[in-house]
Amino acid sequence: MKTTREIIGKLESLIQNERYTDALSVLRKFDSPRHRKTPSSPDYKKILLLMGKTYLFNHQCERVKECLSQLECGYKDIASDLEYVDLKRQVLIVEGKTKEASSLLEDATRNNLPKCQRHLITYYKGDIHFLNGEYSKANICFQECQRHCRLTGDTYMQGKTLYMLGYIAFQRCFFDVAVSYFEQSLALFSELKNNYSMGASYKMMGIIAYRTGKYSGAQEFLSMAYQCFRRCSNSFGIINTIIAQSRVSSFQGDHANAEQLLLKSYRLSARIGYTRGSALSAEFLGEVHYHRENYKESLAYLDEARQLADEIAPRGDITVEVYRRLGDLYIVTGELDKAERQFRAPDMDRRI
Repeated sequence: MKTTREIIGKLESLIQNERYTDALSVLRKFDSPRHRKTPSSPDYKKILLLMGKTYLFNHQCERVKECLSQLECGYKDIASDLEYVDLKRQVLIVEGKTKEASSLLEDATRNNLPKCQRHLITYYKGDIHFLNGEYSKANICFQECQRHCRLTGDTYMQGKTLYMLGYIAFQRCFFDVAVSYFEQSLALFSELKNNYSMGASYKMMGIIAYRTGKYSGAQEFLSMAYQCFRRCSNSFGIINTIIAQSRVSSFQGDHANAEQLLLKSYRLSARIGYTRGSALSAEFLGEVHYHRENYKESLAYLDEARQLADEIAPRGDITVEVYRRLGDLYIVTGELDKAERQFRAPDMDRRI
């Protein structure tokens, strides 16, 4: 039987190398009563954090929350532990609770974190601003984090901030700028051999390719993204790539294939409780049925997408697009008053 320290080392190594399924297998063999020490011991705390990360990467959010609850009960100072903060904010984001995630980060800011960790809180805040559609605020956070990472030589975080700066440029339709950022992030992630982050960069480059009419290039980028996500068994990445592949089919007029891909992402998202994936899948299923003139089905999916998007972020990127699609649908069905209300909601002035 391995010692607690050996198990900690094994889990750390597996997580670092993106072998999340193997890490879960280690936990299944883990003799908890034997290895868990007193609730206040450093080893117990580290085991709980690693367990939480393992469950998160394997999309078992309820198990993650169990670990977080034990950490909160056993360690009075846990709110000042950045690993805990990062773990909890990721769970909150997956559940669409951006307000709670923002409050968590504000509390962490007041906890006098070491100077070497403050840029990470800045990055996390930028992530929340981005999800809420507050792109100017997000840009400020990511630029500040980027400067710190260049000075300290933090290659991984430099790549992540470049990726998010690219995403902001993409949301504002500055596609050439976005591609430049994504190419830079991909180069850094390739150097680190980080499959998830490589996949994310490839995926965004694929999205830009199909948005600019380069469909064969889009398929190539998305295929590479899918392979990267499969290598690290990341379901969120796989789902988002499937959704992107469905968009290529839609842009090419192949709505039948788009529907099949979206039904797959819709089911996968529901299975793992990925709210954003469910919202996007429902939104684009609504669009597919709109093009097929199945307006009743389109409205059902778009209404579901609206409810999910409002739950995630009332003024976020998904919400705006869903309202626009609902407006288009009501115009086609002759319900102009309803269409006008959709185009006026949400209050877009607050997104600037």
